[in-house]
Amino acid sequence: MCFFLLYYSRLRTTAIRMKKPLRGIYLLVNILPVLPLWRPLTLTLWLLSGIPILALSQTIQWDKTIGSEWSDNLASVQLTKDGGYILGGTSFGDKGGDKSQNAIGYWEDYWIVQLDASGKKQWDKTIGGTGTDVLKVVQQTPDGGYILGGTSDSDKSGHKSQDSRGSADYWIVKLRADGSKEWDKTFGGYDADTLTVLQPTKDGGYILGGSSYSFRGGDKTEDNKGSWGTDYWIIKIKANGSKEWDKTFGGDDADKLAALLPTKDGGYILGGTSYSYQSGDRTQESQGSSDYWLVKIDAVGKKLWDKSFGGDYNDKLSSVVPTPDGGFLLGGSSSSDSSGDKTQDSKDYSQDYWLVKLNADGSKAWDKVFGGYYTDKLVSLAVTAEGKYLVAGHSDSNADGDKSEETDILDDYWVLLLDAQGNKIWDRTIGTSWTDILTTMTLTQDGGFVLGGSSFADAEEDKTENSKGLYDYWIIKLSMEPNVAPTDLALSVATIPENTEYGSTIGTFTTTDADAADTHTYTLVKGEGDDDNDYFLIQDNKLELWSSPDYEYQTVYHIRVRTNDRKGYGTFEKAFTIQVKDLNEAPQDIWLSAQEIDENNKKGAVIGLLNSLDEDDPDSHTYQLVVGYGDEDNASFTVSGNELRAAVSFDYETKSSYTIRLQTKDQGNLTYESTHLITINNLEEVVIGLPEEEHPALKAYPNPTSNYLQISHEHIINKVQVVNSAGSTVLIQPANSKQVHLNVAFLSSGVYTALIYSKEKVYAKRVVISKL
Repeated sequence: MCFFLLYYSRLRTTAIRMKKPLRGIYLLVNILPVLPLWRPLTLTLWLLSGIPILALSQTIQWDKTIGSEWSDNLASVQLTKDGGYILGGTSFGDKGGDKSQNAIGYWEDYWIVQLDASGKKQWDKTIGGTGTDVLKVVQQTPDGGYILGGTSDSDKSGHKSQDSRGSADYWIVKLRADGSKEWDKTFGGYDADTLTVLQPTKDGGYILGGSSYSFRGGDKTEDNKGSWGTDYWIIKIKANGSKEWDKTFGGDDADKLAALLPTKDGGYILGGTSYSYQSGDRTQESQGSSDYWLVKIDAVGKKLWDKSFGGDYNDKLSSVVPTPDGGFLLGGSSSSDSSGDKTQDSKDYSQDYWLVKLNADGSKAWDKVFGGYYTDKLVSLAVTAEGKYLVAGHSDSNADGDKSEETDILDDYWVLLLDAQGNKIWDRTIGTSWTDILTTMTLTQDGGFVLGGSSFADAEEDKTENSKGLYDYWIIKLSMEPNVAPTDLALSVATIPENTEYGSTIGTFTTTDADAADTHTYTLVKGEGDDDNDYFLIQDNKLELWSSPDYEYQTVYHIRVRTNDRKGYGTFEKAFTIQVKDLNEAPQDIWLSAQEIDENNKKGAVIGLLNSLDEDDPDSHTYQLVVGYGDEDNASFTVSGNELRAAVSFDYETKSSYTIRLQTKDQGNLTYESTHLITINNLEEVVIGLPEEEHPALKAYPNPTSNYLQISHEHIINKVQVVNSAGSTVLIQPANSKQVHLNVAFLSSGVYTALIYSKEKVYAKRVVISKL
């Protein structure tokens, strides 16, 4: 599969797909209306701390996405006797996703899906020939089976038992209750004939309606009324599918049938769009480019009367329903201004829903226009048990005109409820950020309704399930009763301890909502009190930390949260203040003001002052020398308060550096330990008044000497230090033996003192250096 998608904000979406080269090539191009650059955008800001954004809206009870791995377009949804739903449309897909059977031919097939009352799939069937088969209508029959109606250009193949009559024909398929085929029938002339409607009749048969280009021939007994374009073509068939009669109705131009319904007198009302002038079966002049056109016929197809309704431009009829008073309600889309039969202008030189209420004799009672400031296309009408009117279609208008909710980028489903006089009670926009095209609507036994169409989107906004391929069937079950928006929002926590780990859940949200069955989603939103939204994250109803709080850095956080009841877009916003609790934190380092001392110091001399790095300010600390890594020389030091003191007098020549381990403890008994290096400074030492000490075992020879001096002792000599007559050290020779050899060749003539260090005692020997 090659799939290419171009997405230009709200300007245009183009989807191109090649379907399995070995089975043929299918190129699907869906060019959406281009948004004018001058079209205004609406921005609404909510600045109060706690506010319900929408007071009332209809509750979405469930939605279902049903599709193959290719493209599937829903045309019809009807109730079944068991309280479920039968879906019918067209599929390009092979087995995959929700589709259990491969495609029959190279192109589209009928695809029907049976759902239970909760929207769960029960079974599906693929019906088709090797050509293109486009389903428009599916209904359950009295025997529990199903009747399918659509258009086919397939010859005898697959499930199709008869060859095509022309370029396209009506194709009717009768199924048993389990979805197996009972019979099929093909009806057509020698040109293109497109079925749009099918209705059961009182005698157990069916009446079929659509538009035909064909002249007399094949199954068509009458010529077209015009020299070009289509006419209404009606066929009455028996319960077994055999034809009883057919009728053609039209003017001198194109006439396209959209609706057909039985009337109480046994006849039928035909409704559609006419581009014809007064001619043929059309008895009234055109008001504009196209008009609504109704034709009333009796039980055998004889015309009784016709009526045209229109304004000065394009008016296209989509649906006709009977009304409780014996009249009819017509619904479609209009781009006409106030003119002809239209009493209201279009909302912004665009296409709007246009409703026309007729009396039983076909005379006009009233008309109403509903729309936003862009394109609104009416698809379906229904009359509720209370005599109200449910109006459904799709729209890409923003929240303007009669539309109270935004459309997100592309087309969304748009439904309105009107009273018996055509006044709006409420309207509802349902969709995603992609293209959602409504094609069908039906009332349900529980007083609600189902909207059906096709969607390109994954799970987002009102859609809870991902796409299975490209376009999928998307049906939505709604209640007629309004949804009540949430009235309050609570967070389970108001204070969090500092240093709480990043990613931790710190609290949960709950919503106060009069609709007890509602579920809610939560999001951080912009508005008053949103200063610190970036430090937090919401998962489901849980508030999580995006960064760890530090009391010494920030003591309070402000966030703004919205709860959405999801089913009805009822929302409530509230700002929250979250305090940070200060915790005692361990010291982080030990500072020593000085880390060196001169040799020959006094015991108890202060080396340096101790201080601690601690985020808790103010805090007090105690210090001590502790056992641990680096404690080798702890015994040579003491700690008094915050002073590090020398416990011994240091001699650089004996040892020049010492390692100690210190501990600091704060008021909360939290500690920190570190190792420190203390260095001993070497001083120029003057030996004055040290008497020469005789020791029988201590010898220094030759003396006088000129080049070397040999010193021996009965004890180990640690080192020998040679001092000149001024008291300055001129030579130090480390040793660890009873004999030490000194090189004195570099010394000038004179008298020197050799200090011999052995067993913590120092011996002095006078040495004469003579260079003569």
